[in-house]
Amino acid sequence: MSRLPSHLFREREIRTVAANTRVDAREFLAFAGKRRSEVTVHPYSLDEADQALSDLARGRFAGAAVSVP
Repeated sequence: MSRLPSHLFREREIRTVAANTRVDAREFLAFAGKRRSEVTVHPYSLDEADQALSDLARGRFAGAAVSVP
């Protein structure tokens, strides 16, 4: 059995924007510029990554957990 905490394997979502093109970005920014957007993030240091995953797994907030250096 692994010694890693089990919640490390229950991430809710992983999102990337790497597949978007410049045209996609321009279209999105034009779209977003005409609307009101509200973004909720919860920053965690890289040392707190374990806590971020735990909080996500337990649904402790709505929004995104963001690892920052």
